[in-house]
Amino acid sequence: MNNNDVTLPNGWVWANISEIADKVNPGFPSGQHNKVSAGVPHLRPMNVSKKGEIELAVLKYVTPPGNYDRLRGGDVLFNNTNSPELEAV
Repeated sequence: MNNNDVTLPNGWVWANISEIADKVNPGFPSGQHNKVSAGVPHLRPMNVSKKGEIELAVLKYVTPPGNYDRLRGGDVLFNNTNSPELEAV
């Protein structure tokens, strides 16, 4: 797909991620989940609703790696490990 294949809503413009983000980090894999709030919340594909909302009712926790950056206000979280209709920003 290229820019000519999509019509953007009024007021939107095309941009490269480097033009709008200070820093881009991948998540981290973790197979060691727990439900006792030890560590940090691990947001998984099932924590994103079909409406694109974060659902925290069934939340698992993980121990983050040493170089882990916590999400802060204004950060954007992108989930791309789901089926295409459930991907979310």
